[in-house]
Amino acid sequence: MAWNALVLGGGGAKGEFEVGVLEHLSQKQFEFDFFTGVSVGALNVSILAQYTSLSTAVPALESLWAEIKSDDDVYTKPFLGEPLALWNKRESVFNSDPLQRRIASHVDWNRLASSGKIWAIGVTSLTDGCYYLVSNDAALVAASRKPGATLDLAQGAIASAVDDFVLASASMPFLFPPVRIYDHEFVDGGLRDITPLSAAFLAAPPAGQIPPGSRVVAVSTSPQAMPGATADDLDGGAKILARSVDIMTNEILENDIEEAIETNLIPGYKHIEVVALRPDRDFELGALEFGDAGKRAAFRQHGREVAARAFP
Repeated sequence: MAWNALVLGGGGAKGEFEVGVLEHLSQKQFEFDFFTGVSVGALNVSILAQYTSLSTAVPALESLWAEIKSDDDVYTKPFLGEPLALWNKRESVFNSDPLQRRIASHVDWNRLASSGKIWAIGVTSLTDGCYYLVSNDAALVAASRKPGATLDLAQGAIASAVDDFVLASASMPFLFPPVRIYDHEFVDGGLRDITPLSAAFLAAPPAGQIPPGSRVVAVSTSPQAMPGATADDLDGGAKILARSVDIMTNEILENDIEEAIETNLIPGYKHIEVVALRPDRDFELGALEFGDAGKRAAFRQHGREVAARAFP
């Protein structure tokens, strides 16, 4: 039986595209053995990996996104009207308490530990500068440990703080406050690993033992060609920061996918097909625009269309 991995990137409200992709894959009775993601991708895979099949996981994911009807369902703006919060020695521009409550109500460690699926999300420590892979697979956590890492993430430590780790991976620097876990300040894993393809290859069966037909499906929320920004798109500090994150993630994503495809050609390495799914355009949906129902619906529908082209 083939081994399949799902890799979801970041993008805030653009995570609607990922929902659309998953809706189509569920209809095609697709199944995944491994789930990984960063930022909004971390939130989405943390929902999906709690279930034994995609057909039961996707309705739970749809339910989460249906609860989000406005920006206030994800973040609040306590410093609106002031100069950039950072200049006032604030931790962030926005407050992520609404997102924290939503994660706590939808993510459960017991379900993650018993679903039979391997789950992993990435977080970046501002304290020691290292990228940490948080997973329900102890061997994967150990294998991913980076030189210089000062935190030992045993399974019990992850289980006790799983909600906080998901929040941390979804906390875009500057925009949302870092999350303090075990004396470390953690932020978005996308700061170090935009699309965690490396985790998928690390979790895959050993070279020579990968079943035929295995694949890694990597979903990005950014089109290959970055759309231009208007003056209105850049008329505030938060918008400038969000645009900067979009540019950074787009460039690193390109490098990640190219590197994964090239690595597949090297003798002795794990050879797994990489299917990259990304939108043709972004429908002018900003990463922080959770309140625009029309753009969100259009972007989700586009996700279904892109997935249908790859998997008819």
